[in-house]
Amino acid sequence: MQLCLTGKMITAQQAETWDEAIKLGEKIAKNSKLIVAMCKESVNNSFEMPLTEGLHFEKRLFHATFATNDRKEGMTALHRRKNQTLPTARDSSHSKEPCLAVIVFDS
Repeated sequence: MQLCLTGKMITAQQAETWDEAIKLGEKIAKNSKLIVAMCKESVNNSFEMPLTEGLHFEKRLFHATFATNDRKEGMTALHRRKNQTLPTARDSSHSKEPCLAVIVFDS
């Protein structure tokens, strides 16, 4: 937007950074708009409240996702991936497999 509105020239290095930002935006856009908005709200609010209050707010939003179809679709996709056969630690292609981390919050 800045480039279009100001006509300001940018360096090749800046253009590469913008290209990376566009790729990241495209990846985010493939996710649920509702869940992305909830994550964004949680992160933005975390800057304006104490840690304990922020964690409580995040937990409430997390629990609210259980009522969404997006959450059900995401969990179904996760379950499908989990049941796929993954290479063993001795398999050299193991390092090329995506890593999946699951975070569980205790109430």
